[in-house]
Amino acid sequence: EGILDYIPNRGFLAKGFTIKDVMDAFDIRERLESMAAGILAEQGITDKQLEILESCVSQGNELLHNADELSHADVRIWSEINGRFHTTLVESADNGLLTSLLARVDNIPLAAAKSFAGTYNNLDMQRDVIAAAQSEHRWVIDAITEKDRSWAEYVMRQHVHNGKKKLGQVLENLRN
Repeated sequence: EGILDYIPNRGFLAKGFTIKDVMDAFDIRERLESMAAGILAEQGITDKQLEILESCVSQGNELLHNADELSHADVRIWSEINGRFHTTLVESADNGLLTSLLARVDNIPLAAAKSFAGTYNNLDMQRDVIAAAQSEHRWVIDAITEKDRSWAEYVMRQHVHNGKKKLGQVLENLRN
């Protein structure tokens, strides 16, 4: 899966990943997840698929609404919700190669949609990032249900790009 390196006569060693590797993985996610959103808008979405995506948005909104202050546990819960949203969207496009390529990208630390937890030390910042992502998820669903491939691709690509940008800021701050 690309996370182990084979060393002859020694065995396997976990591969190290650089910040560039993580940013490159986000670039791939931008393109592939936007493609999945476009395919789904064009081919249509089933009631069950839509129900799962809507449930993710509802659960995220409920989490934000019910917590005056987010806890680290809330952020972990949202990370799972976010991962489920992205996985459902990709798998619903019904393109096996696309799904397997994104599964490989998910093996790169911090690159997977569910890797959000613990990325930000500031919980107020996490709340803002989650709230923005929730709005973007809503736009993705709207574009898909409107069967507007261009809009679906654009908002999904922008959504993943925004995540990349925020993570890049956090990683840069850690460097300094």
